[in-house]
Amino acid sequence: MGEERSARDERRTVRLRHATHGAKLLELRASGYDAQRLMGEMPELRVVGIARAYEFAAANREHYADFFDANGQLQGPGLTPAEAALA
Repeated sequence: MGEERSARDERRTVRLRHATHGAKLLELRASGYDAQRLMGEMPELRVVGIARAYEFAAANREHYADFFDANGQLQGPGLTPAEAALA
């Protein structure tokens, strides 16, 4: 029972950490940060992946509604084709 609870707590911690990074990432993007500047500000995104964070936000809009414009697009600059090819 203790191992099961520990694993569940660990998964919850990871989800919370990703949610925190995701919110900060979206705040920076909405403020005009491009991928290069995001990587400089949050080097840990190399592991998480900027493109995956954007996909996660789009799939969980109810949690990130403030970061979408009236057309349903994430605010701020997206990835260039070259950057998207790396993702």
